[in-house]
Amino acid sequence: MANHTDGYLEKYNWTEIQDFYNLGNTWIDVLKHFKISSSGLSFGIKSGMFKTRSKSDANKLSNIKKPRKLSSETKLKISESRIKYLNKIYKMYKLL
Repeated sequence: MANHTDGYLEKYNWTEIQDFYNLGNTWIDVLKHFKISSSGLSFGIKSGMFKTRSKSDANKLSNIKKPRKLSSETKLKISESRIKYLNKIYKMYKLL
């Protein structure tokens, strides 16, 4: 009985896929560009032919591609909260 992963190693150029991914493309970009299924890409990982980014690196890349923008209202709330906290700490140390 044939396994659904038979032929994936030969069917795709894993070096080309890895290079494309390493250029900052996402998992989804790879799936679309190479017309490969997610199970096929998973097979590439399991077989050692494809290496994904660490979660930390993926988050860094995500923040570069889609920076989080805070509203003025949120920035003001954060600022007020920090000032309140710093005043509290200042008062605590002043009592010592």
